[in-house]
Amino acid sequence: MSKFVSRCIILIAVSLLFVDGKSIGQERNIIHPLSSLLSCTVGFDNEIGKKLNNDSVLIIGLGEFSHGSHEPIAFKAELIKCLVTKANVRQILFEFPNVLLFELNNYLNDPENKDTSLTKGIIDRGFGQAERDTSFFEFIRWLKSYNMAQPQRTVTLRGIDVNGEAESFFSFFINAILIHLDKRYAEQLISESKTMPLDSLVNSEVDWIEKKKSLLLDAIGTSQYEKLMNEVTMVKYALRHLQLQKVNAFTAAKYRDSIMSENVAAFANVKSVIWAHNMHITTSSTSISMGNYLENEFGGGYVNILTDFANEASVSIPSGYKKYDLKNYKSDKRSVAIILSKKFNASEGVVLFSELKTLGIKPVYNEIDAFGNYRTVGQGVPFDILIFFDKATPLKLY
Repeated sequence: MSKFVSRCIILIAVSLLFVDGKSIGQERNIIHPLSSLLSCTVGFDNEIGKKLNNDSVLIIGLGEFSHGSHEPIAFKAELIKCLVTKANVRQILFEFPNVLLFELNNYLNDPENKDTSLTKGIIDRGFGQAERDTSFFEFIRWLKSYNMAQPQRTVTLRGIDVNGEAESFFSFFINAILIHLDKRYAEQLISESKTMPLDSLVNSEVDWIEKKKSLLLDAIGTSQYEKLMNEVTMVKYALRHLQLQKVNAFTAAKYRDSIMSENVAAFANVKSVIWAHNMHITTSSTSISMGNYLENEFGGGYVNILTDFANEASVSIPSGYKKYDLKNYKSDKRSVAIILSKKFNASEGVVLFSELKTLGIKPVYNEIDAFGNYRTVGQGVPFDILIFFDKATPLKLY
């Protein structure tokens, strides 16, 4: 055998040991850098960016494993900036009562009001305990500046949640409308609020609205009247949710997510992002979630991104108005985040479900609810994209 033939055989044998630069038996690293989702400054033209920028995608769900951790809130804020500037997102839908976003939404879309120093106070009055991280505050300030600079491409905020809607509407309607049109009845309801249950008080308001439609229309005008009547519909859903909570928590949770999905569908006349907890965004086969309802209705038009942590999480859990306790958690050893971080020696990253399934790893992730309860979730196809951080830190309060 000639030396030339021998060398050819050796080269062929060596080439067969490698595929895409990896030796046979060595798994391809499927972790993408976080910058693959935050590359809007260079065109948002990577594989994942193109997936989100696809014209067929109408709704992008952005989840957080906890409402009380800085990293997912900061990441979502930065990602939405990219989605607004590069993927034509024009609406952000929050897991929050819509009525509490009226003032903030009006402020963001008022071209005459250029005072960004008002942002903090308006966020406090709207979101209150929720999203009190500095990154969220800075994001709202950025959004105000963006809307002022792009008056033809402004971004709108909407709330889609029925949880807390009834209580919020009761205060809003008395202070913004009823006190000006029927002061005596407003004062009566305020007095009764000390002893009467919330659902009775709100039903009284709804009854007054139904009887005084002509008065309301003349007083507040057609546009505001239509918004008010849409909110009354939301309030009726919220009252039903309150009733279900008294009977069966699981049924109430199912109802809540079904209404949120209906609200998303009703608002989705432009490309939208949903800002919510993982438990609402997920499409896990074991969850009855808003995400599953949306996937059934929109198919590939709904893309969801969940977040997780690979090692430890220190989380802010509400313990009173603007007060928090800190609770610490460890990532479950079965979670995608911890398995991939160890397998590929990565502290953080982006994972596509389509690539994850090639490794035969179950799509398990960590969740911490608003009360600090911990669990693991993940069956079927729970996410399109998973973001994981090494460690999660508490809210950085502004």
